[in-house]
Amino acid sequence: MRKSELMELIGKNVRHYRTERKMTQDELSNIIGKNPSAITRVESGQRMMSLRTLYAVADALNISCDALLRDGDYPIELENIIHMLSGQSESSLQRISKVLVTLIEQYGEKDDKS
Repeated sequence: MRKSELMELIGKNVRHYRTERKMTQDELSNIIGKNPSAITRVESGQRMMSLRTLYAVADALNISCDALLRDGDYPIELENIIHMLSGQSESSLQRISKVLVTLIEQYGEKDDKS
């Protein structure tokens, strides 16, 4: 993938997640400590973010960094779940795992593509 394609992909994903969370460019820029015009240039594919900014944007949007780098071939929801679980204690993860098993038993549907 060329740099220009990656910039467009990241920009599209930032815009998607920001608007999905009903967040303005100004609000996102305030959270990450950047100028609002920087967000505009990123979202329009005109500017590449630093890794530090990419991480800050992902954190502000409560998603994984991978979600900003993917083009939709992989379920972003799974990456976001992993992001939400990171930093949890082992005992917390064990309790969450039990809840997930119950939810999957009740509501899960096996994807034939798996």
